[in-house]
Amino acid sequence: MVITLASLSVTISTPATEPAPKVKRILIAEDNDNLRRIFSYALKADFDIQVAINGKFALDMIYANPPDLLVIDINMPVMSGLDVIRELKAHEVPYPMKIVVVTGNAVAANYEEVAKADLVLMKPVSIHDLNRLVKRLLT
Repeated sequence: MVITLASLSVTISTPATEPAPKVKRILIAEDNDNLRRIFSYALKADFDIQVAINGKFALDMIYANPPDLLVIDINMPVMSGLDVIRELKAHEVPYPMKIVVVTGNAVAANYEEVAKADLVLMKPVSIHDLNRLVKRLLT
């Protein structure tokens, strides 16, 4: 860019900019409003966050636009987190989505479907641990 003011001539060059890195998308499927807000708060600074209030909504959102990572509760109304994981694994969603199961049910943490997740966290979950572990999974 050249700016000329009377006898003053200034040339300003701007360095070529690289495109900004794609912000990773996370879908939080949790029926408890407070936990949805807490998980969203823990992750919103570094990721694009979407939320679903049950497994059915989560599955519809995944099929419409798969996130990079799914944070899902096991015990939810309409469709459980276990049913969502079964559905995703049965249809082999053609997207490299990571799955983080968050549950307060110690028995459910040992279910076969949960073993297919990339990470299992027991409630209560530290928001700092959640953020740190999600970052690790997505890098």
